[in-house]
Amino acid sequence: MLTKRTFLKGLALGVVGGAVKCLRGADVASITCAEWFACALARARVAGCGGEVPVRAPELLAGPADGDGFQIIGTGSISKGAWHLATRGICLEFMLRLETMGPHATSFHPRPGDAWEPVVNVGCARRLMARMLAESGVTVRFGVADGAAWTPFAERVDGGDFVRGQARGTAEGLACRLGVRVEDVPPDVLAVRLARDYALPG
Repeated sequence: MLTKRTFLKGLALGVVGGAVKCLRGADVASITCAEWFACALARARVAGCGGEVPVRAPELLAGPADGDGFQIIGTGSISKGAWHLATRGICLEFMLRLETMGPHATSFHPRPGDAWEPVVNVGCARRLMARMLAESGVTVRFGVADGAAWTPFAERVDGGDFVRGQARGTAEGLACRLGVRVEDVPPDVLAVRLARDYALPG
């Protein structure tokens, strides 16, 4: 049986096995880590099976130390004097699950009507990303020359990156399930799936 300790060790070494051809990550010149993560997760969930995503970086959120922090911005906007959360789907799921990890993982959830742009602990974010990918059967191979590369880590991560990644991953997952090219996925089918997924935390 694969324990959490064994998985995380294997993930760090890039030796977790298994691959599904139609779910291999595309070679992208530059992509944010949040967008890459949401895309890989949505693709696996929609297609109903895991897959392998090769990346050039040596680890998730490469660069900062575990004790560093970053803020998730652009999660909503102010309307009629109150804050309205707009970023749902995988971004909201990620923020809610960080909350369950305790106050060391993320800043407190504010009262309704107040802005929620949490400051997140890097180490906790790394562990949660790895856990969520593993739950969906996604294998990550690090340090791959022809893998996707994401932009250098910044002190802020835009919630819109999660949204864009989820939209792209959903389209790719549907294409895999239907056996068609991404551009041939019926727009109404994609719209219905995205509407459902964005209406839920994750």
